Amino acid sequence: MSALKTIALPVISRSSNSKIIFVCALLISLVAVASESDASQLISYQGFLEDSLGNPVADSIYELSFELYTDSTAGQRLWLETSQVVTAKGVFVHLLGSINAINDNYFQNYDRLYLQLVISSEPALPRTELVASPFAFSAYNLKTIDNRDSLAIATNSEEHSLSFYDSLGNETIRLSGIDSANESVRLPESAIDYHEILDEPGLTAAINIDQVALFTDAMTDLVTVDITTPADGFILLHGKCYLLLSGTTGPNNALIQIDEDEAGPSEFPYYTIAGLGGYANTATSYFPVYITRIFFKPAGSYTFRMEGRASFSPPAEAKSWDHILTAVYYPTAYSGVKSLMSTLPLAVEGLPVRINNRTDITENGTYFEVDLRDLQSLQKELNDSGSDSSKNK
Repeated sequence: MSALKTIALPVISRSSNSKIIFVCALLISLVAVASESDASQLISYQGFLEDSLGNPVADSIYELSFELYTDSTAGQRLWLETSQVVTAKGVFVHLLGSINAINDNYFQNYDRLYLQLVISSEPALPRTELVASPFAFSAYNLKTIDNRDSLAIATNSEEHSLSFYDSLGNETIRLSGIDSANESVRLPESAIDYHEILDEPGLTAAINIDQVALFTDAMTDLVTVDITTPADGFILLHGKCYLLLSGTTGPNNALIQIDEDEAGPSEFPYYTIAGLGGYANTATSYFPVYITRIFFKPAGSYTFRMEGRASFSPPAEAKSWDHILTAVYYPTAYSGVKSLMSTLPLAVEGLPVRINNRTDITENGTYFEVDLRDLQSLQKELNDSGSDSSKNK
């Protein structure tokens, strides 16, 4: 898409010993021209040549030099190009930058720029300031953030990147690999806080280093963690603890799982069993336990627990120790996230899986294998339909 700035210039004339008097352009247009080979900026310049009697010069070819300065009378010359222009009834058109490219930084680094023209070997005409059209101010607003800072945006066609700069010219954010397979986002250190980005991933964790005795009749909470999610998404839980088994030379083990319900039943297959079928003595044996589980949840606040239960009665003893439970929220899943459920919270089609083993640990029943992304899609449909209903009221 081309960007157009219209710049109206006053008419300039001067007497000359030659037969040619130059009357400057009535219109200048700044056009961003993008092509496969070049992405330069061209300025369309229209002018008028007349003789000393005020008549249009004869239709012919005339040599004109165009120059950009940083001051109206002195200053640094930034740019120069010379062109042979063709007149028709005195009128000519030339694309500034078509012979010698104009550096884009000139319009960023200087508040004012002045155009000077020289016709053949005659003295230079008075310089004219380049100014913006009213509609161009909307583009300038993209640069201004507030009274304290400003933002500049630049692209790099070779690197396929988009960069943002602060008022000091420091690159703050870069989006790399646009339209390529190597996509990335570079952010400065400490650039994002929880209130600065919507629905970002986040985590929370809880620790309980106390020893907790486990019993055979019900699950005992070992550690709980609370998390509030900003939107529908997936919650990944990681649990870690030690099992301390002692008191018998016979079999002794315990079950550790992650769950939502306090003192609930065993949740197949979201538990870990640790222990042995026999021991050399009744002293304490230590077993590390690691466990994980994934939930899909609508936006809201939730409590998850790591809990445990002993498998054998006294004299066998089971305790747990050094508990850590971490909850991580992710708004997106990139592949299948399977879960087994005894009941479906939503009307989602799942693959029934019959569980007939380990009756001492989990109850027999029909479990449904569900992709949690299906729950996410259904929840989004429910949220959208609820929003539509509210709008129609």
